[in-house]
Amino acid sequence: MSATHLKALREYVANVLDYDPTNPTYQTQVDRLLNEADRRICTEKLYTFAQRSVELTVRQDATIQVVTSSTTSITGAAGTFESWMEGHIIRLDNVEYEIAWVESDTQAYTSEPVHFSASPSAPFAVALVMQRWIYLPQDCIQVVAFSRRSLTGASTNPGLMDPITQYEDEWSNLPLGEAGTPEVWVPGNPVGVRSPRVGVSLGTVAAVALGVRTVEVAVVYERAGIVSSVGEIQSIALQNNQDLQITPISTLDASTGLYRVVYLRAPLHGLHDWRRAQNSVGGVFKISPTSAATVTVKSSLVHIQSEVYYLESRLKSPSGVADRLRLYPRQSETMDLTLRYLSDHQPMVEDGDVSIIPPAHRMVIAYRALYEVLIKHNNPTLAELYRKRYDYNLLQLERRYLSQPSRRLVKGYMTPSRVSDGPFRRRKLVRL
Repeated sequence: MSATHLKALREYVANVLDYDPTNPTYQTQVDRLLNEADRRICTEKLYTFAQRSVELTVRQDATIQVVTSSTTSITGAAGTFESWMEGHIIRLDNVEYEIAWVESDTQAYTSEPVHFSASPSAPFAVALVMQRWIYLPQDCIQVVAFSRRSLTGASTNPGLMDPITQYEDEWSNLPLGEAGTPEVWVPGNPVGVRSPRVGVSLGTVAAVALGVRTVEVAVVYERAGIVSSVGEIQSIALQNNQDLQITPISTLDASTGLYRVVYLRAPLHGLHDWRRAQNSVGGVFKISPTSAATVTVKSSLVHIQSEVYYLESRLKSPSGVADRLRLYPRQSETMDLTLRYLSDHQPMVEDGDVSIIPPAHRMVIAYRALYEVLIKHNNPTLAELYRKRYDYNLLQLERRYLSQPSRRLVKGYMTPSRVSDGPFRRRKLVRL
């Protein structure tokens, strides 16, 4: 089987068009067409190859003792706060607030100032931290199944939990405070994080024999695990005797809970996709909301072109938005749940990147892109040829990897489908 990575698909398109300029702009346009074709194929239907399963840990309510003032700061004894509490609810004096940032196990900040209706009678106030909302992975397009799987035969775990709509939740007036063994889940409104304008300023520090190179720097905000889209991209040319330093543009208020995460890429040196920046000792880092410290970034030419850095995890095209859901009843114990979902498309950026479409059917991407390109080049006859190839190969792909029964009605006795109708799916009218 011939190669079907990004470079091979691009060369196939160039061979059909008999046009392969060295213009980077043209290559970028072809790559966008290939990625758009790949995205539409992978996300429009519930193909089995585009589904992922992850384990999500949901936490039981935590009762803690804290000291508060009329600000967003809340403090406690050692071990009071945990990192999972970021983005979740703390109830103080029957008023609910959101924990924006957990700075340490003794210090946290809420998104709004804490106000008591009456002064507490003791130095410590009793508070309840609850995980009412479960944040889904940012690449989740559609929930396919949400369950608590069992390791043994004799188990009281609910298994697959049924979804109900927000309307059904409101109509039934399901209590928000009830805790127990979850039986159903309710989709919630998505939440998002805005991207930074710039985030950091760039500078240099004296160094020795690092190579002449040009790197691009971008910053994303991260709050409660939700990553924003990329801010403004900055480029800097570094000489052989210069190393890269970054400094936050300004400090942020603690109540924002926004970490700044720095990413690098170097297209002129074969590194086209974003990878986490590392400090001078090779560790990844995040800049806390209130920090203004300067960080020296590892950016030598040897490091940028090394296979070790090439294999580092990349920025997964964050949208800045995450879906969330609520369990009913809310979990009364800490448990691991299995989420199966249709994952978002991850663009092919490096020449060796491949699509998640199985290799035997991956040329369908090129056929779809060629149809678009040939229409643009005013060649409708050849465009129709590749549209037919695309349709045929897409049909073969659906027959093999799209094997689900009707979602609502089975013709004959109006019986429900074997697959539950999730809240994110349209109901289909079936004429009998």
